[in-house]
Amino acid sequence: MANRFFKGLHAVEDSVAVLAIFALAALLIAEAVARKVFNTGIRASGVYVEHLVLAATFLAGAVTSREKKHLALATGMFTRQPVSRQSTATAASFNSSAAGRATVR
Repeated sequence: MANRFFKGLHAVEDSVAVLAIFALAALLIAEAVARKVFNTGIRASGVYVEHLVLAATFLAGAVTSREKKHLALATGMFTRQPVSRQSTATAASFNSSAAGRATVR
């Protein structure tokens, strides 16, 4: 019973995400047509687009997280030394260059 309920919720979530993306595309197309044909735009369409992009982003993030297909960022993957050592060395070099500048003036 619970499994069916969650499958239904997942279907609703997927549908709302797709609807938000299509509404975004439809609004942008309607705005372009209104500007060309009627020489006017849709009032406050920028705000609507911003909110639809936000909604689509959050819903897509939820769907990809649920499906475990989200992107993983590995920031320290290409460094030769551990990040803690590298950040300490970088901070020390900034401090020494700042101290050198302070004494030159």
